[in-house]
Formats: sequence, C-alpha cells, structure tokens
Amino acid sequence: MKWRRRFLLVTAPLVICLSPCALAFGDVDPCSALAHVSNGDTHSVVAQVWQRASSFLYGSEAAATPPAPHNPPLAPLYFTRNAGYALVPYCGSFGSELKKSLPYPIGLAVQKIGERTWNFQGEQTNYLYVTTEYGLRFYLSPDDLSPLEDGKTYIFADAPEPVPYCIGGPQCQPAANGGRLLQANLRYAVTSSLTNTASCEPVKIDPFNAGGKPTKEKNAFIRPCVNLPNGQTARLGGLREVKKEDANKRFAVQIGGAFEGATVALVKKLVTGVILDKKDCGKTITYENSLKTAAKAELSLYSVGGVSADAEYVRKIVDELNPKEFYLFSTYSHRQLVPAGSEVDNFHDLTFAAKCGEDDLPVEGISITLYDDHFTGGNLVITAKALRTTYLKVFGKTAFAPVAADTDDEFTIDDANELKDGKFWRLRGVNQYLRWRTLLRDYVEHADPMQEIMNNWPTDEHTWVADFFAHIILASSFEFEPAPEGTNQ
Repeated sequence: MKWRRRFLLVTAPLVICLSPCALAFGDVDPCSALAHVSNGDTHSVVAQVWQRASSFLYGSEAAATPPAPHNPPLAPLYFTRNAGYALVPYCGSFGSELKKSLPYPIGLAVQKIGERTWNFQGEQTNYLYVTTEYGLRFYLSPDDLSPLEDGKTYIFADAPEPVPYCIGGPQCQPAANGGRLLQANLRYAVTSSLTNTASCEPVKIDPFNAGGKPTKEKNAFIRPCVNLPNGQTARLGGLREVKKEDANKRFAVQIGGAFEGATVALVKKLVTGVILDKKDCGKTITYENSLKTAAKAELSLYSVGGVSADAEYVRKIVDELNPKEFYLFSTYSHRQLVPAGSEVDNFHDLTFAAKCGEDDLPVEGISITLYDDHFTGGNLVITAKALRTTYLKVFGKTAFAPVAADTDDEFTIDDANELKDGKFWRLRGVNQYLRWRTLLRDYVEHADPMQEIMNNWPTDEHTWVADFFAHIILASSFEFEPAPEGTNQ
C-alpha cells in the first residue's frame, strides 16, 4: 500500500491569538501567550499557530519572519564534556518546561544558535539552543559543554567498547597499566601532538574525566592504531578525533532539522479537534470533503498558501488504513537535505503503525515511515521486524528492549500508552544509544529509498547524511530511560 502525507487536517472552528502579543514572547511565558484566543480563518490561523509554536520550541524571537540560518558562520562551537540527555520544550504543569529526550555521549560536537531561560525540574535555568553535528536541534546546559579550541585534537570513545591508553612514556603498553580507558560516558582526552591522523605513532595525551576535570596523569600516551597479523596496521576501533577546523567545515554545509512531535502536540492542544494525530485500534476515521494535508501546507512555517488534497484521494488514504492497526501521525522537519537546498525548514509526515491486540490496544510496533519527495518512491519505511533481526545478529540480546506484548515482562497499560506515543523500543544509557545509532545509521545508508538523496552527496558524506535520519528515528520512536546507578550502560 502506497500513500503519502497521512497527517491530515479537517476544518473546524479555531480560537487563538492573532494579535502581536504572540509574535514575540519576550519575558511572557510562551504557553500562556499561545493560549490567548480570538476567532480567525481556519486556513491562515493554523499556519500561524504552527509558526508561533515553532517559535516557542525553537527559539525564534519573531514568528512572523524566518529565523536566521541555524548554522550561522563563526557561531561558537562546543563539545559535550558530559554524557546526558538532550532537552526539548513543552507546555507542562509549570508552564514552559524542558523534558529529557535523546541521549548523547561525551564528545558530541554542537554549534550554538541561541540561549534561553527555561523551567526544568522546577527551577529557572539558562540553556543553550544548539544544532548538533548530525543535524538535530535541541537545548543543552552550558555546564555540560566545553569550547572547541584551535590547535587541539579531542579524542573520544565512539562505541560501547572503551579505548585503552597508558602512562609511562611512548613505549608503555595499555594492557599492563591498570586498565586506563577512554569511555563514552566517563573519560576523554586532548592532545596538541596529533597532526597526522593516519599516523600509528604513540600520541601524548591529557586525559579528562567527565565534566572536563583533568585526571592529572603524567606522561599518558595512546596508540591510535593496532598491529595486524599480516604486519599492517589499522585504526583503533571506536576511537574518534575532533578538531575545530573540521567541525567548522561540517557546520558550514549541514542538514538541519528536528522531530516535530512536541510542536504537533502543542498545536493539537491549542486547536483541539482540528488535527488528526492518531487512529485507534478498531476505529475508522470520519472524514469530510474538506480534508487537507498538513505537514507541507497549512502547518509549514514559511510555505505560501495551503494546498488542498483531492477529496477522492484523501478518502482512499483513509479507507486503506487497517482497522486492526494503530496509527500515529506526526511530523519532522529538515533543511539543506541536498547541497545548496532549502535554507528554511520543510515539514514532512512521519507515521507510526502498531499491531492491535484483543483489547483494542496496540501491542507491538510494526513500522515507522518518513515521507519526502527526495526519497525514491516518496517514503522511507523502517520495519520493526527488520531492525530486530539485524540487532540480534550484530549485538545479540544485549540491552534489546522492545515495547511489545511478546516480551518476558508482563504487558501493561503503560506499554500500550508508550506505543500510542510512537515509542517502539526502550533505550537505557549512552552505550545502548551507540549500538542503536550504529545500527540505524547503517540501515538508512543502505536503504534503497535513500539512493536518490545519496547521489547528491560525495561518497564520504553518506554516513553523515544517514546519521541525520537515524537520529530522527531515535528521537521519535525510542523511550529513553536513565541507566541504573553504578552501571556503565
């Protein structure tokens, strides 16, 4: 079954603020500002709600005009010196709040877009709004960031397995020196000696614990490669090097975007009854002649006008939905998906399908579908079954935690609610994030629908392009849980 843009809009009366009070929030709480109401035309009002919601979520001071490019030249560059969780805004019990989202390891390169004060866990705190090296945008605490400096090479563990180093001079052997390790959530290193990244010579390093605290180990060295039985050498697996000049090049030409689930939820809250965001198990959708697409029409930030869908085409879409499946309709955005592409956000549909059980509750994730005309065939489908097969083949059952009724754990109403929110898997800690990131990146890079997009980029950029979509999938379809205390997950 092929169908596009299943995220639909039906006509209904709206009440929101069309006055200047909502155009720039200033010190006014965005949730309160967005809640002001007045009557208006359905078509234009929904577009303006989306603009103001995106302004609230993503930091633009005035929703009436496009924001500056998300990666302005010479904007400050940082790396994460702590592992943690990205923060995304929403309207909660305390007004405008942040909540935890996608995990990140030590060593994530980010570029500052702006900063803002948010309520997080009951306290008003200043946060930086950043875009990441893989393109997603979110908020981070300044306490978790250190600036990238000229003339330095930063060395990070970029896999669940740690990277060994040693002390005692260039000839020291890591295995004989007490298990000194760089780890994605605990320790990294900095050097000014590594000028040739292809070199296999020992490199003098300054190790740092999480938080940027020097370990004060003297005469520490790391070998960036290993000796092979055939006499040749290979780069040390899991080792990642970051330089400021390389990061500048990355952020100069970059796909940028976000999973817009929080925006959709906010708009849904403000204009109840207008946006179709789900189809429950055992239910059918009641449609009218005025059904319209949403992601690239009324709800696009800066597109001109709304494009009405053909009524018969929309009816066909609705009729083809399986009554024995649950559907969640959401949105993601991107810019510069191809070199020299759009400089403003383009919004596209992202849908989730789940199997329904006997009690008319979703019991297992089936597929996630991203829509965009750049994909061959117009969409990219990620099936839960294919990911399960690949994960178990590569990693075994290590930390594999689907939200499903056929697991060893008793299935509860909480599991069903997570599936209704599009959450198909649970992810605990940085190491599990690294496993899933690697798997999804490879899956996306080699998926047939990606090839038209990949053909626009040099071969050495393909993994990076795939990284963007891998993180859209991670941000949208995973439930994130902290790793247990005292564990290295």
